[in-house]
Amino acid sequence: MSQRKKVHSDSLAGQLDILISRLVQKSAGKCRSRRQIYGFRVYILDINEEMRMFCRKERISIGYARFMETEFRGEKDLLIAFVKRFFPAMQENEVRICYLYDTEIYE
Repeated sequence: MSQRKKVHSDSLAGQLDILISRLVQKSAGKCRSRRQIYGFRVYILDINEEMRMFCRKERISIGYARFMETEFRGEKDLLIAFVKRFFPAMQENEVRICYLYDTEIYE
């Protein structure tokens, strides 16, 4: 007859408490900072690969809005650099980069 190791719920709860306390300690060591997210919309039907690579590298998200608009979201200075690089014909007053929300990031 094989012997089975008897597992008690108390020992599992103790192990779970240890794991949770380790996670709390690790997360406490990370630095939290707030980041403001801005966005702008533009009427384009196709996003070329160079735009996608820039957005991926600079953490700019691409989304789709109503009326066939494409929305770009990220930090304000990165969006300004994006507009200057990929939409040089647009005047600064034509591009409306607006504040959307705050988010917390862990570094």
